[in-house]
Amino acid sequence: MMKDRGHEVIHLGNETSHPVCDENVAVASYEEWSRVYEHPGTDFFDISVETPERQEFHSLFADNMRRALEERIGDRHDAIVCISWGGPQHDATQPLKDRAFVVESGIGYQYPCADYRVFESYAWLHMIMGRDNLMQGGTWYWSVMPNAFDVDMFEYRESPDSYFLYLGRLTDDKGVSLAVDVARRAGRKLKIAGQGNPDRFISGAPHVEYLGPVGVEDRKELLAGAAALLCPTFYVEPFGG
Repeated sequence: MMKDRGHEVIHLGNETSHPVCDENVAVASYEEWSRVYEHPGTDFFDISVETPERQEFHSLFADNMRRALEERIGDRHDAIVCISWGGPQHDATQPLKDRAFVVESGIGYQYPCADYRVFESYAWLHMIMGRDNLMQGGTWYWSVMPNAFDVDMFEYRESPDSYFLYLGRLTDDKGVSLAVDVARRAGRKLKIAGQGNPDRFISGAPHVEYLGPVGVEDRKELLAGAAALLCPTFYVEPFGG
């Protein structure tokens, strides 16, 4: 999106990432990443850094990113460095705080770190401000930008099927059990798609079909065919994409 708006965009990340940009810099190889973070299949992605191997990888990632940023920013003072998850990105960008606008975007997690912050929703902005006792101002430049969606990835169908759909992580805080109960009471089949162990949600529920995680094309078909999408979140939802 920044590229479409005329910005020069340099992406720094793991090998095999292919965003729209002017320069794509692999600061860590796929082999280095997959050695500590393999694809989990239907389980949740484990993003912890508790093991020595993962701490070593985070240090490698941060060091390589810092060097790549230093080479490209130099003495410029007009660069925006966008970090999307904190962690090693935060470690890599801290030395640049006086020369670049370090902006943390898409915040929907508990411990943001950058001076300039973009939240996914006002609910999450206010929760972080309240928790950290930031009610007296000084953070007026923090912003809210809801997540964007490419409409070409979705399809509207005038006459959908009769099934209900749950799409997301299979956890209690996302309200999967309520979606199962609603579908049962309505006499509808419920299809659930997402990461996590479905056993406790599908046990004794013959009206529920578990599909596993799905990609863009399967998601398009499921949403187009659903009579209703159920998202009964139980917690302070950062956005609920």
